[in-house]
Amino acid sequence: MKRLPKVLALAAAVLATASAHALPTIVSNWSYSLATTWTAADSENPPTLSGVGSKQLKWGTPSALSTNGLQSALTIGPDPDPSGEVSTFIGSPLQAILNPGFWADGNSLTHSNNIIKPNGSLLTAVLNSTLTLEALNPPTPGEPGEILPPLQIDIKFKETLNSGTCAVNPYDAQCPDIFTIVGGSLNASFSYDVDGTGAQTYFVSVFPSFGEVLDLPPAVCIAAGEAPGCRGFTTEENQENTLAFSFVVSTQQSQIPEPASLALVGFALLGAGLARRRAAPKA
Repeated sequence: MKRLPKVLALAAAVLATASAHALPTIVSNWSYSLATTWTAADSENPPTLSGVGSKQLKWGTPSALSTNGLQSALTIGPDPDPSGEVSTFIGSPLQAILNPGFWADGNSLTHSNNIIKPNGSLLTAVLNSTLTLEALNPPTPGEPGEILPPLQIDIKFKETLNSGTCAVNPYDAQCPDIFTIVGGSLNASFSYDVDGTGAQTYFVSVFPSFGEVLDLPPAVCIAAGEAPGCRGFTTEENQENTLAFSFVVSTQQSQIPEPASLALVGFALLGAGLARRRAAPKA
């Protein structure tokens, strides 16, 4: 009987050791890099469209009314692509987004809203963004890192008229242009076993950290030819419109479905698109 306490203590230690290894090890810090390009596009005047496979789409023929003589453009920035470190948030993406210390810089998008001739505007575009993660703590043993499948965003552009009532803002002298996200997702997940204790699932969520939200009002969706509840952005005429995105890595799946609350949860972005400009009257 005198040996019983020692036996029980040994058993408890064995169980504690087994329990400690029952759950996967969570990577607390990652290094990351992004690679983002336009992989497809279509316009009303295909010969004027260029930049597929690069970071800048250009389209249209500059109008005689243009002050700079340039085409309209959508530019992915910065160049080179962002890289750095990101910490894992133990919890949901929504909780992580409320903690700016867990934000990592993503890409930005700039819509150069230059004056072009009619029938030359961009119609659709596809953005492809690849996020590469490498475990820093604990470090990845002998392998370069974990690569997520590329995030793809399909966008559609709506050219607005500068007459009548604007759907975005009835008091605008020039109606902002509209783009909508018609395919792809702003969220992704992957499983990763850093040390043989089992695979932990991680969730990557992209959201707008500077610029307009992704949820569009019903009237704007209808003006863009989409059903209420659509997602996208609006951009001002004759201006450089820049939107910046960040992303978070978390350990719990968000319970809020897309597209609800995308103003908080956000895609692409690692990438997304912006609205095409309204073509100016032919000079």
